[in-house]
Amino acid sequence: MATNKRERIIIEDEDVLGRPHTPYEKRILKMREYRAKNKEKIKNYRLEYYKNNRDTLREYSRKYMKERFDNDPILRQKQNEICKQNYRLKDTQPTIEEIEKKAQIKENKKQLRRLLKQQALNEQAIKEREQLENDIKELQSFIQNI
Repeated sequence: MATNKRERIIIEDEDVLGRPHTPYEKRILKMREYRAKNKEKIKNYRLEYYKNNRDTLREYSRKYMKERFDNDPILRQKQNEICKQNYRLKDTQPTIEEIEKKAQIKENKKQLRRLLKQQALNEQAIKEREQLENDIKELQSFIQNI
């Protein structure tokens, strides 16, 4: 089965390649940059459009969906079931036990982080103490040799 999707060509920087880009690579990079900028422009345009025309779009949607559901009662039943399920999901509040369990997990994580930090500090202090002891021994042997 043939698909229209092509694999994305990976184009390295000129520094990595050690040569200038070919015209084909330049064209691909230019198109990618254009698409990225265009995508941002379209996103901003849509945000602005929907913000300014929200009431009109809602009214149109209400009329369209009402006509659609009036013409297809099976579709209306399916939509009603979906709405009921979503309403039930929205109504469920976490129980006190769940809240306490999450708080306990959070506290355990904090204690673990504290312990790991303390352990790292202890290991660093041990290394520094060993280094100081070695330095003292070297100085003592140096003083005795004098």
